Amino acid sequence: MIVIGAKAHAKEVLMILEENQVDDLVFYDDIAVPARKDFFGKYKILNDIEAAMAYLSVNNRFGIGIGGTHVRKRIVERFESIGGRFTSIIAKSASVGNHEVVIGEGCNIMCNTFVSNSVSLGKGVLLNRGASIHHDVTIGHFCEISPGATVLGRAVIGECCSVGASATILPDVTVGNNVMIAAGAVVINDVSDNVMVAGVPAVVKREFLDTDI
Repeated sequence: MIVIGAKAHAKEVLMILEENQVDDLVFYDDIAVPARKDFFGKYKILNDIEAAMAYLSVNNRFGIGIGGTHVRKRIVERFESIGGRFTSIIAKSASVGNHEVVIGEGCNIMCNTFVSNSVSLGKGVLLNRGASIHHDVTIGHFCEISPGATVLGRAVIGECCSVGASATILPDVTVGNNVMIAAGAVVINDVSDNVMVAGVPAVVKREFLDTDI
């Protein structure tokens, strides 16, 4: 399996993969200068797309070890275009319901997260440590839920949204696409597309242009 990224979030993803005893594990980083050849002196780092293609021809699984909603989406599209199969990474300590739970391709469900029954997670969703997703919640593709954030019953979150650390989205709230929710915010009303909200209760602080995304 290739993990895209070899810094920051990849270190936490590595903890899960080692715990799950994933075989034939390598990392990918084509940004670092000078190029890094290994991760923690143990795992090989591939430095160009040609090397990644050669690896994927033998083992086509890849996962994501970086944050950022739109960045994650672009990288996934790139690796799928060269034959990669986007694969979920789920911690053993995550508590995931057994009934009507849909987990999209390539989700990262990190340590000590809670996912109730009747929950739908879109492709590429990142649930960071300690996030709580309650019953009948729907989260769209490539959303990022930060540590300690809580999404309560029947809430709906659109695509490419980020929910800050310890933020709370109340029951029955609908959040649009491309929304940023600040750390500690409490969202009590619906949120439109392409905005950043903050505060208790959360209010719009900024509107995004297409060029901001």
